[in-house]
Amino acid sequence: MKKLPDFNDHIKAGGEIPDVVEASDPWPEAVEGAPADAGDDFLDFVASDKSRHKTKIVWRPGDLTGYVDEVERVLVRCGARCYAYGDTIAAVVWNASAVRPARTVMLDQDRVVALLAANIRWFKVICTRNGDEQEVPTDPPPIVARQLLANDHRRLPVLKALVHVPVLLPTGRLVSKPGFDEDSGVFAAFQPERFAQLKANPTQADAAESMRQLLALFDDFYFDHPAGRFAAIAAVITLACRSAIEGAVPMVLVTASTPGTGKSLLVSVITAIGSGKEAARMAQTDDTEMEKRITSALAAGADAIVIDNAKDAIGCPALDALLTTSGDWQGRILGESRTVNLPARAVVFATGNNLKLAGDLQRRVLPISLLAKQERPEERQDFKLKDLLGHVVEHRDRLATAAITILHAYMLSPEKVEPALLGSYGNWSRLVRGAVMWAGGLDPVATREQLVAESDDVKLAWAELLVMLRAEYGTEEFVAANVAQFLGEQESVNIRDVLFGERAADGKSVGQLFKRWKGRIVGTLSLDVTPLKTGGLKHWVVVDCGATDQEDRQP
Repeated sequence: MKKLPDFNDHIKAGGEIPDVVEASDPWPEAVEGAPADAGDDFLDFVASDKSRHKTKIVWRPGDLTGYVDEVERVLVRCGARCYAYGDTIAAVVWNASAVRPARTVMLDQDRVVALLAANIRWFKVICTRNGDEQEVPTDPPPIVARQLLANDHRRLPVLKALVHVPVLLPTGRLVSKPGFDEDSGVFAAFQPERFAQLKANPTQADAAESMRQLLALFDDFYFDHPAGRFAAIAAVITLACRSAIEGAVPMVLVTASTPGTGKSLLVSVITAIGSGKEAARMAQTDDTEMEKRITSALAAGADAIVIDNAKDAIGCPALDALLTTSGDWQGRILGESRTVNLPARAVVFATGNNLKLAGDLQRRVLPISLLAKQERPEERQDFKLKDLLGHVVEHRDRLATAAITILHAYMLSPEKVEPALLGSYGNWSRLVRGAVMWAGGLDPVATREQLVAESDDVKLAWAELLVMLRAEYGTEEFVAANVAQFLGEQESVNIRDVLFGERAADGKSVGQLFKRWKGRIVGTLSLDVTPLKTGGLKHWVVVDCGATDQEDRQP
């Protein structure tokens, strides 16, 4: 067989660059008998256009960049349901006639090859025995798939969120049609007839009626604070209308002093209304594992992340970072080593008994505390709704409509409530808090009063520990293991109980505590790290920021 001439040699010899794409029949608006939607899994999705005409591409090695650019154009032109998602490519898999919720699928090389095969007719050129060139069908070249993944995806539409309810945007515009909305980057996956009661111009009276409908769901919960049920409604609105809120949103923390009070049920009710399904749950993990789990959840297009039944203290740097991220989240996928950037739009929930908040988490949560009011709350039977979650699932469309109505009516109203802004959550505070109060509810953030009071005990314990360390070590350096041993020798266990809970005050937990409090001034004392390291261990020193002697202030 005659060897095919090298593409670069062909150009040097004066030959013209062959057409990368040879247009076939135009892509039809609709094909009779073709399925209206993609199937329930990715393979069904990429194979869903068998009866449609495909664009033809003749693969000739030597102009990889040109091929990749043209492939992106073809995917956009043919309406392939794939998008630039952060710095990756993702497909939206959704069948409007199926019960299964839509989901995003991040594309790896194999999936890109399948996508290219489903939308493009690939040919390669071979030399026949008589020396002629002949085009023969082939599979998509893996090198094109790899380069497509590595490209900047500037031609693909940008996906920012996948939602399961009509979309309310920051401008007040309501997207009530399913599918991809190019202006907002939101893919809405729902059946429009299910939200036929949603009004285009709701009033304050409509918002008040919607508030009444949502309040009725929480009659069977015993809230520790009168504003607790309104905090629950704020959580529903936050999840259902996440696309309307620019920037970060606080974590919804549901706690109790006794098991069996309904913490997990409350979160299930909120997520079932706001996202159309009960959110997947994850266990509390260390920082590295939490980063990977968060990244995997965002990669799947999760609109809610639930940390269920957390123990002792909750919080880690990865969780703190997610709760203050207003743009893209950077992290590693669980089971993989690569780092990806993804839109951080998920609402975080956490449940647990007698939880302590580690690090800066205290100012990043919307707390809801539940009471037991009886010795064995798990045996309680006096419920107004025997199957609350079943009721919510059955009436989910009406309840989600109520949540959207409250915020939409508030955004359209010329009258606005001006609550004090909450830290990093200014837009959330203006919109969600304002809407709940405007519709006749209490300020949902009032539930933080008790949380702040409890956190003062932690501050006092930390201040006491700094004084003890200053007295013990003066201006000399120490390592976390030294402090763990020092605490074990103390007769008073109050500091250990407050700062560590049931965890052992060992070198690792002390080191984690130091990282969270590093650089904060309490009174006049602060803990700083020194440049010195021994065997990889950090050395710490207590600095008196109010000292007049400059040498005494420096670590």
